[in-house]
Amino acid sequence: MPAYGFTLIELLLSIAIIGTLASIMLPNLLTAQKRSYDTGARMCAKSLQTAQAISMVDYKTYVNLSSNATLLSDFLLNLDKSCRNPNIFVKDRAASATLASTYTFDVWDIRGSAVITATPTLVSANVPGSTPFSNTGAGGINFP
Repeated sequence: MPAYGFTLIELLLSIAIIGTLASIMLPNLLTAQKRSYDTGARMCAKSLQTAQAISMVDYKTYVNLSSNATLLSDFLLNLDKSCRNPNIFVKDRAASATLASTYTFDVWDIRGSAVITATPTLVSANVPGSTPFSNTGAGGINFP
C-alpha cells in the first residue's frame, strides 16, 4: 500500500529553507522601512529650503524659527505637509547674524535613522556637526 504525506526529513528541510530565507530578508525589510522615514525627513528639508527661498525673495532675509510672528507665520504657510508629521523634528542651527546670507536646519524622523541637514545649496544626510539623532525628538521642535 502506498504511503501518503511527507517524511519528517522533508518537513524539517522545508522549515530550514524557509527560516534561512526569512533571516536573509528580514534585515532588508527593516532597513527599507527606516529609509522611507528618512525620505519623509528629506522631503521636509526640501520644503524648508523652498520656504527659505521664498522668504529671501519676499523679505531679503532667511527666517529663524525664533523670529517674529509675522515672518514665522508666512514661513509656515509655505511648508509642505510632510513637515507637519508629529514624528518629524527640526532644529534651526542658523546664527541670527548670518541670516541675510545663509541658514542651516537639521531635520529627522524619530522612526528613521538619519539626520538630514539643509542649507541654501545642500540637502544631505548625517553631515558632520549636525544635531545628534534622537528617537525622542530631543533638541528639536515640531511644526504645528
